[in-house]
Amino acid sequence: MQALAFVLASYGITNIVTASRLFAGFRSRLAAISPFLGHWAECPMCVGVPVGVLWVLAGLRPDPHLGTLVGLAAAGAISSGACWFLHVAMHALGGDEL
Repeated sequence: MQALAFVLASYGITNIVTASRLFAGFRSRLAAISPFLGHWAECPMCVGVPVGVLWVLAGLRPDPHLGTLVGLAAAGAISSGACWFLHVAMHALGGDEL
């Protein structure tokens, strides 16, 4: 159950940062600074990594038995993959308009 909460929390925050109107100005400013940063801020797979790491640092782990360094790396990878998968699935279902 904790893994599901981790994935949903990671996807929720990642989706808000990468696709919502709330962060549109932030993404525009990053794109004006650097095209790389602008792309990064719109990429669910890219933003999913630090979001997963931050969740582990906040105490929400996909597996509570993972060690700290392994947990950080695994959380970043799990969050990135889950965010990308859910982004693609929502896009295919037409649910990516915020």
